[in-house]
Parts: sequence; structure tokens; C-alpha cells
Amino acid sequence: MIVFNKADLVEKSTAAKQANTYRNYGYKVICTSVVTHLGKRSLQKALIGKIGVLAGPSGVGKSALVNMIAPGFNLQTGDLSEKIGRGKHTTREVQLLQIKPKSFLADTPGFSQISLDFLKPPELAGGFPDFGIYLNSCKFKTCLHQSEPGCSIKTAVSEGQISLKRYQSYLNLLSEVKEAWENRYR
Repeated sequence: MIVFNKADLVEKSTAAKQANTYRNYGYKVICTSVVTHLGKRSLQKALIGKIGVLAGPSGVGKSALVNMIAPGFNLQTGDLSEKIGRGKHTTREVQLLQIKPKSFLADTPGFSQISLDFLKPPELAGGFPDFGIYLNSCKFKTCLHQSEPGCSIKTAVSEGQISLKRYQSYLNLLSEVKEAWENRYR
């Protein structure tokens, strides 16, 4: 499930468009706001009988979301750092919280950057569900979907079957994965 928090900071149409992009790929998406309590009941309902983990960058409001759906915990929250414009790592350790009987939520420390250095470049595309039906249709089995001829992913992007924004995200991540892979074997 993907939770877009702080939805009150953007136009409703912008939040809906972003959420629908991921819904169209099969993800459950909930837009939330701790200011307006948007999504509170939907998030509570989605967690019934589950163990969930809140993971994301520092400053996105993970602890504030816990406080919204289970106010008894009163977790410490912080403001964004004026100096760096990001969260200040208020949460320092993982806490598994029982929010209802048989319903748990782990609040985790934020991160400033993710690392995909465990991936081989050809494996990255498999992490994009929207690429799925096109992955085995490329002319070359070793296609990285970047500049190779006969690439079904690039064709799907040009035909509007795959979002250009998602494809650009893939290319950005591919660049990082390739660099990490090359650095590993230098």
C-alpha cells in the first residue's frame, strides 16, 4: 500500500492524479493529512488484522500518521529543518505498536536516500509492475530499456501505455544502479 501524506499541501486534483497513477498499476493508495484527518478511517481500516510498516524519507510525517490513527501513543514529531529543508530524524528506532487487537504498526526512522546497490541493472525493471507485460517482448533478452533497438518498454512509453514520468524514474534509478554495480567491480 502506498500512503501519500500531507495531501493538504497540494491541490486535490494533483493528489488524485498522483494516487490514480499508482492505483492504475494495482497498488492500494490512500491520501492522508494529519491536519485535516483526510484518509484517517481508510488507513485505520486497511490496517485491521495486519502488521504494517511506515517507511519513507525523514519529514514525511510517519509518526504524525501514527498519532492520527492511534492518538494514545503521542509519538514525538518534528518540523522540517530550515537549513536543509528535510526532516530531522525525530524517530531514532523502530517501534512496533499495537494499534488495535491483532493490528500492529511499525514506526521506523526516516531515511534521506535509498540504496539499490544490491540489484544488478537488468533486475531493476522487474520492480516496476507497469513494465510487467512488456518485459519479455524486447528484441534483446539483455535489454535495459534505455537505448536498445526493439525495446517494448520504450514503445509502450511512446504509445502512452507506460507513463513517461514512471519511465523517467526508471531511467534515473537505472543510472544509480549501474553506477553502484560498476563501482562494486572496479
